Amino acid sequence: MAGPSSRLRAVATLAMLVAIAVAHARCSTSAVKAFPALADAGDGSASEAAAGADTGTEAGVTGELDGGQEDAGLGNGCPSFAADGGAGVVTLATAQGDPIGITVDSTSVYWTDSTAGTVMRAPLDGGQPSVLATDQDGPQGIAVDADNVYWTDPPGGTVMMAPLDGGASVVLASLQSQPSGIAVANGVVYFTDFDGIAVMSVPVDADGAAPIAVATGQAQPSGIAVGASNVYWLDEGAGTLMTAPLTGGVAVTLVQGQGTPAALALDPTTAYWTDESDGGAIVKAPLDGGSPTTLAAGGRPWGIAVDGTSVYWTSTASGTVMKVPVGGGTPVTVAAGQSCPQGIAVGATGVYWTNAGPGTSAGTVASAPK
Repeated sequence: MAGPSSRLRAVATLAMLVAIAVAHARCSTSAVKAFPALADAGDGSASEAAAGADTGTEAGVTGELDGGQEDAGLGNGCPSFAADGGAGVVTLATAQGDPIGITVDSTSVYWTDSTAGTVMRAPLDGGQPSVLATDQDGPQGIAVDADNVYWTDPPGGTVMMAPLDGGASVVLASLQSQPSGIAVANGVVYFTDFDGIAVMSVPVDADGAAPIAVATGQAQPSGIAVGASNVYWLDEGAGTLMTAPLTGGVAVTLVQGQGTPAALALDPTTAYWTDESDGGAIVKAPLDGGSPTTLAAGGRPWGIAVDGTSVYWTSTASGTVMKVPVGGGTPVTVAAGQSCPQGIAVGATGVYWTNAGPGTSAGTVASAPK
């Protein structure tokens, strides 16, 4: 199972020609995923993070999925599972094309639909979804603050913004190679440029000003999140967790020797990420440096989110949404029977995620109690 950023490379290259085919292939073992997980909580912090991802041994809990289960797919590479859903699972939106990135604030859930080219919103407790932006090439990463929603559009090479109270979309950054992960804090948007090998920032009120490089010379920067005073990102190509001051400064390596770190989330003291190598893992390390700790292994995790108690992730391989205590313990299934769960976010009382679905316009957005 390829990871979020490897899928981004394929989507960015082929989106205008084969967007539907890419969307349907995304959950196969040879498919690519497009978007490194997000880590914005909706209030500029990363404590209740949106991203993408999860893990598991036999029914998607810990270890590798039985290979026969993935072969019995739905025709688009998505594994076929009994749709038992799990206790309290609620479908917030149906008939989506390829919902990927997801984030929340105190009232709403927001997501990107890469094949429909839209940015969407729905009430956290259910209700009619509304469209915030249309005519995008292939929106993926998403973040939100009190005033605006922000997203990356890798095929278009842009970073975009739209007001929450309605209005035209605004280009914050253009001519980027493959803008990928995105986060926002204190009126500044931070994003990774996967093929541009850089981490960039741009003020919300940039008014056409060029983005500023936070770090250059990266290998394949993917997931990104912001903390109190620093920005953090994963470099898939180098296998590292990196950081630099929000106001600019020297980039520092916090963790190295990871396989394919892709999706990132933070709490005030710790970074959590997905490692897509060797079947996948959920890993954590202190923000001030230290040895990484594996919280869960296997299950091919996709997106990741965290609150003060648990780490949450999606597992496309097992069709589950999972959680584990931040201090370690036995992983627990939040929801089962999902069809290619991808991005994930956590709010005050619930967990929210996107499902690719078994075919064209079969994607969904769902939630469950934490």
